[in-house]
Amino acid sequence: MTVKERIKSICKERGISINQLEKDCGFGKGYISKLSDSSASVSKICEIAAHLHVSVDYLVNSQFSPFDDSEMYLLSLYRKLSDPEKANIIRNIQFLIAENKDKKEDKNAL
Repeated sequence: MTVKERIKSICKERGISINQLEKDCGFGKGYISKLSDSSASVSKICEIAAHLHVSVDYLVNSQFSPFDDSEMYLLSLYRKLSDPEKANIIRNIQFLIAENKDKKEDKNAL
């Protein structure tokens, strides 16, 4: 699969039009349609990958991303937070994990 085909596939899966992706990334209309593996600029591929929440490796090399779509979305949101907000999120996740562990232990005790 080429870079262009991969971009189109991801957009289709997520309900994003190619025109919208181009607009959101600040590209001229038709940029992605004209894209070939040899003409792709690194900065534009990075911009597309960031917007689609996938790795550059995934777009360029078709390597499997270690994160699924929801994990990439969470990571993109997390990166927008301040350091105190990130710390709060981590505490909340740790609390939820501990709470879930306690519930499982209670079930096993019965």
